[in-house]
Amino acid sequence: MDRKAMLLSMIRRVLQPAEVCAANGAVKRLGALDSRRTLVIAARSAGQSGTLEAVETNLEKAGAEVAVWSGPSMEPSLETVRTMAARAAEHQVDWLVAVGGGSIIDGAKLAWVLYETPEFDFGAEKPPAVEALRRKARFAAVATTAGSGSEASQAAVLTHPKTGKKVPLVSPHFVPDLAILDAGLTRSLPVDVTVSSGMDALSHAVEAYASRTATPLVRTLAATAIRSIIKDLPRAAQ
Repeated sequence: MDRKAMLLSMIRRVLQPAEVCAANGAVKRLGALDSRRTLVIAARSAGQSGTLEAVETNLEKAGAEVAVWSGPSMEPSLETVRTMAARAAEHQVDWLVAVGGGSIIDGAKLAWVLYETPEFDFGAEKPPAVEALRRKARFAAVATTAGSGSEASQAAVLTHPKTGKKVPLVSPHFVPDLAILDAGLTRSLPVDVTVSSGMDALSHAVEAYASRTATPLVRTLAATAIRSIIKDLPRAAQ
């Protein structure tokens, strides 16, 4: 860890996307995205639910040429990440838009790294630090589940190609430029996914509140999330 990274790790900071759109119909924000060429990285289920179509339609309204990578919702492997990055390079995109839950958004973040820095070595025993991104593209996340919080976090998880273990990568550069939280996109989820992702969100909120490094702002947000989940999750599961 270099001096700058060490200094930042000692300071209590709150990092969040530059823009968060949280409302029914928030996916329409993509209709005003400043993009010429966009790669949409989506869970296969997003195509089945109609979410992918809504994303593509709004991006086309913005005048963007849209390419799509679609795959299963599972922890990203290095091979999968490379195919995503190759698709981005093929179309020379200026925005990546991830559509799905935490695994898809994590995979898109890692593909973003390879697109920006093709020589980045994810296969190393200890992957190097993620340096500055956004030289080629910016990043938007459209969350379709409530659980991971990857649409607003500075973390991504990769399945290591040699050990098969999950390797977390943390970088402030991973925080998306735009996060879209459209409740309408979650209504087609199976009840078990709604419940499990809601409980995942609750565990994250409790963990954030109880953390010894939590700031007053973090505790305020975490407490609000805890109350909201306890109140609304049982109704959402009906």
